[in-house]
Amino acid sequence: MRRALTFVFGAAAGLLALATVETRASSVGASPANSRRSTSTGSSQAHKAISNSTATPNKYPTGPETVVGPLVNFGYGEISVQVAIANGRIARVSVRSFKTLDSYSTQLGQIAIPILEKEVLTAQGLPIRVVSGATYTSEGYASSVYSILKKLKG
Repeated sequence: MRRALTFVFGAAAGLLALATVETRASSVGASPANSRRSTSTGSSQAHKAISNSTATPNKYPTGPETVVGPLVNFGYGEISVQVAIANGRIARVSVRSFKTLDSYSTQLGQIAIPILEKEVLTAQGLPIRVVSGATYTSEGYASSVYSILKKLKG
């Protein structure tokens, strides 16, 4: 009887933990409460940046222009993004600088960055979805993009 009760309570706790993780991973800008690690730019700034952006297609300068975002500390390293604008749209997004504290974070970045680039190009700005397993990298990336979009909009 004890084993059965232990199993039932353990399974219930496991399902509750999975449900909590599932809701947290839905988007980078879901809520400022998602921030677990304090960074020099603040991941709450990234959440605010992602959820409050009003970037829409053709809302950017028309001329070809390339803007480099600031170097953002995302907790496991630093990232800086570069955005190229052409014909009032985001034409290209690339990482200008990506330095990490460990090889695992470097590997995560190599997987996450191409996904994040596609997200920004598809959305033509922000918000973007977080890459599961690379939340802090996603937040740093989005924070750098937000700074660029803010510059572009004057």
